[in-house]
Amino acid sequence: MRMKSVESINPDDGLVGHFFNDRQPFIHGYIEDWDEDDSSIANKVAQQITTNKKLPDTVVIIPVAAHSEARNIIRTLSQYAKQIDNKDFAVHLHLNWPNNDQAREDATHSFAAVSEAKELFPGLDIRTSYAEYENPMIGAIRKAAWDGTLLTAARQGTEGQTIGLNHDIDLMALSRRYITSMQKYYQSEESGSRWRLMPAPAQSQTKHYGSPDHPNTSMAVFFQDFLARQYGSGFEAGLAIPMSTYAGNEGFSKSAATYETHRLLGYYEQPEIIPGTSLQTSIRRHLDRLPTNDFETVWTDDTFGPDDECRVRVDFQDITREDMLVRVGQSALNFGFNFTPSLIDLGLNIRQKMILSSSRPERRVIENEIIVAAKRAEKMVTHVLDRVVGAPRISEILSSHYFAEDHIRYQLFLKSQYYQNEGLTHVSDR
Repeated sequence: MRMKSVESINPDDGLVGHFFNDRQPFIHGYIEDWDEDDSSIANKVAQQITTNKKLPDTVVIIPVAAHSEARNIIRTLSQYAKQIDNKDFAVHLHLNWPNNDQAREDATHSFAAVSEAKELFPGLDIRTSYAEYENPMIGAIRKAAWDGTLLTAARQGTEGQTIGLNHDIDLMALSRRYITSMQKYYQSEESGSRWRLMPAPAQSQTKHYGSPDHPNTSMAVFFQDFLARQYGSGFEAGLAIPMSTYAGNEGFSKSAATYETHRLLGYYEQPEIIPGTSLQTSIRRHLDRLPTNDFETVWTDDTFGPDDECRVRVDFQDITREDMLVRVGQSALNFGFNFTPSLIDLGLNIRQKMILSSSRPERRVIENEIIVAAKRAEKMVTHVLDRVVGAPRISEILSSHYFAEDHIRYQLFLKSQYYQNEGLTHVSDR
């Protein structure tokens, strides 16, 4: 049986009358498309997290592999308990485990940890849902948690103003005004001409928490994180998604094993990174996988699942300095190869400028803007390679080839030719 509307789910609760109602068609349409299983799961989760206290407009939503994550629960929740200057928010833990006897037994430790956390942090609004899965996929698990949160907000009439924060249970550190910064950002987004039916997702200042016992792995991951910041890209953990945007993009795919948030971005390819939202996540997966993999294969569908060893291992070995330099070199060269085209397409929105510009002098101005931006990036990257990583040879290769002015102009020429061939722009001889 398919749901017809939020009102039919809970007809005694009217919907709040304000401009957020304009977003309800996105949300109600998404709910109406749930099949019987989606509806049943969402209702169960919503029932579990509903209390006599109203669900706040900001909800941190965290899936917890309950059979293997008990030791992380109190540490992670302590970071939210330390938040200051914020408006009300809740933390929704969706405990989940595979349907076997050993997993059920192990999951009891996570329930005990949640109970202890509620005693330790009485001022923290902790909501808990739980479910057993036949074949747990992170997309299905996150969907259950988010759909249940959405339904809870819809029943109280606040679905159009609720913001979900996509976090993980291996959180290591969080800036004390993290929640405040996110709330202020969306408060400003809701004002005047910035208001949107589907507000843009936003990204945290996410990075990995280095391990003092694994300095080489930590350095390789630090450099990878640094390059990600130069691209303006973020992480799955730390993404903020308004519920109308979540629903408008049809929620999580139940079949997603990795990179499950990508479809939620819609046309917002690179969400804005919000100042004051430092979030540090565990380096454990890199400790487990990087010794035998490069960064491209640390995260793969066939290695991520309910029995991921990185959640329970404690005997990680550090990579050697030579291996660290190999990983850094691969990352740096990939960055050099891809950065200028990325800068052209995304950083300065060169595509639109080329369409609007029809003269060679105007194009020369655009080229110079690109070169200035590329040289600025070169200065930052080579400084980190020279002074932090201690890899001057890699720095020299980047500067002499990928950030050479002739190389940048050639990349611009290739991109311009592509646009002309596609009929996107016209170059005059003026």
